[in-house]
Amino acid sequence: MPGRKGWHLDYRLDGERERPCYPTKELAWRVWREITDRRMNARVQRHLGHLTKKDALVSEFFNQFVEAKRTRISRSAWIAYRTHIRHFLTFCDQREIKRLSQITKKDVEAFMTWLLEGGAGRGGRKPKRETVNHELAVVRTALNTAVDEYLTRNPTIGIKKLKLTDARKPRVLNMEDLTGILKTAEEPFKTYYYSYITSGLRRNELEYLEREDIQFYPKLMFRLTSRPGMVVKDQEDRAIPLPTWMAPILRRHLNAHPILRHPFQRPDGKTWGPHRIRKRLKWYARRAKVQNWRDIRVHDLRHTYVDLLAQKGVDIRIIQALLGHSQVETTAIYMRTRPPVHVFEAVEKLKV
Repeated sequence: MPGRKGWHLDYRLDGERERPCYPTKELAWRVWREITDRRMNARVQRHLGHLTKKDALVSEFFNQFVEAKRTRISRSAWIAYRTHIRHFLTFCDQREIKRLSQITKKDVEAFMTWLLEGGAGRGGRKPKRETVNHELAVVRTALNTAVDEYLTRNPTIGIKKLKLTDARKPRVLNMEDLTGILKTAEEPFKTYYYSYITSGLRRNELEYLEREDIQFYPKLMFRLTSRPGMVVKDQEDRAIPLPTWMAPILRRHLNAHPILRHPFQRPDGKTWGPHRIRKRLKWYARRAKVQNWRDIRVHDLRHTYVDLLAQKGVDIRIIQALLGHSQVETTAIYMRTRPPVHVFEAVEKLKV
């Protein structure tokens, strides 16, 4: 597919998504044909039984998978991966599953049941169904990397995710609550919250913005680029325009931290981390007397950003591009709390 810097290929290799870029269309097609031919030859040989599969220890393979992921995803995501893999290894030890070739579809289904019954040792608390789906996704990703070298087929194929009956609905802050939080917040968190609510960035994306990523001319915007520490979802670089009244707020913040390479991190150059950022937000929400302040999250500011755009009648495709969603269905989940303004304008035209 064409891109700003050349022609991109989009495929999976050993379970990992790859998007290399080539300067010309001809070179991209040549590489794609080589990849396709290599895959086809492997499939033919496997069908004829010419490929002998190696086997690996479950613990050794999954630990290597976790270590390989360390530099490819954010730290918070990597910690979640490590926790989920530890749960699966504990389950395999209990069932005496030692090698990858012994893992079957029934074993993975039993693993999900084991999680739902609280088998992961969560202090007697049973996990949410959404958490179980996350654990299934991590195990599926890991086993994808084993296909061709250790496995002929991923044993998780055909296993459906659990239906979510306990899913948390997107929360949107009303203008009164939002104004109260911004009034009670202190610097630098006040600037953080203004940046979240005017850009819709995820916490990790804002924390790893560099000074050069904040563009004032000709238009005020944030530029997102994948780099070590920050993995832009779907690996799509994008520019986020900001309202012009944010310029003095950002300039003041940059002048107050002239040495920081990442101006939205701590003065010592380390990240605040999800727990401290959320703890601060809950504290300010409590002082502002926000209802259900204990349940507030930083990601709720992203939902509020979408809601504010929807109130102004912004098209869902534009909101999708601003959020960096690859599918418009994901953006629609954010907008379920309030129909766009043009919906109300449309029904006003009905005459009976």
